[in-house]
Amino acid sequence: MRIDRLLEIIIILLNHDIITGKQLSQRFEVSIKTIQRDITTLTMAGIPIAANTGAKGGYSILDSYKLKNDFVKKDDFSLIIMALRSLSTSYDNNRLNQILDKYLSVSGDNRPKIYLDYGVTKEGSKIQAHNKVLENCVENRKQVSFRYKNVYGKESKRVVNPLVLHFKWYSWYLLAFDIDRQDYRTFKVVRMENIVPTNCTFEEVHNVYELLYEQEQEYYKNCEHIIVWCPNENIGLLEENFPDANFLQQDDHSWIMDLCVPLSEKMWQALLIGLGDSIKVLAPLHYRDLLISNAKKFVNNYDI
Repeated sequence: MRIDRLLEIIIILLNHDIITGKQLSQRFEVSIKTIQRDITTLTMAGIPIAANTGAKGGYSILDSYKLKNDFVKKDDFSLIIMALRSLSTSYDNNRLNQILDKYLSVSGDNRPKIYLDYGVTKEGSKIQAHNKVLENCVENRKQVSFRYKNVYGKESKRVVNPLVLHFKWYSWYLLAFDIDRQDYRTFKVVRMENIVPTNCTFEEVHNVYELLYEQEQEYYKNCEHIIVWCPNENIGLLEENFPDANFLQQDDHSWIMDLCVPLSEKMWQALLIGLGDSIKVLAPLHYRDLLISNAKKFVNNYDI
């Protein structure tokens, strides 16, 4: 919409000393003539925009023209900008950059003191592409079909009403209503293939966050408590890799860790095996035996 583009041009001019018509046309994917008409419209509306000619020419806005906000404190801006910049490292969305520009324009010289890089959570370009399709379907309440491979490798065809994307356990998940099963299900995005929006739409669901909470509780019902022992000198390794676990120090200064994990997810097995002789699984015995079996299979792949 043109009104949105006009507002974005104002924000960009507020955040840059000078910007060319070509740069604006590339950003908004319109012609330079369209940008020229937009600048004329803004000037007629009273926005003090100057058109500078020459090699370093372009459009600029008078320094005296500033957006002010008396309702947000300086520290509030710092936290908001920190959150937006951190989120932009893990989630590809053009609107994030546009929103960040808006807050920078009213924050002045207020640079956040903390920067969080969540780039590892992007899970690659494939997941980002999946997320964009799913996000669009969630926003427009469009049903979507896809092939799904569960943790055991079994494939199935699914048609769902996508409700919300959420990030947990270093992975992206989709909460959706499964049409064939007539129930709410959570799908791991990395296990989805051939994601195709259908022509069917669905009614808005208002209790999404309640459903998300219920799904999470169902998830924890399928978890099991793993009891792990480690000597005192290795407690730092456990606290670093399992920050949400419960730790109890013993009389001999060794530690017992109570970790609640989903048995179907192999990430936890890999973490525990990767700690080598720094830990010892005490219970349950079948989980300990499973780790031993997987470790033996790993060794058998090599000529040792």
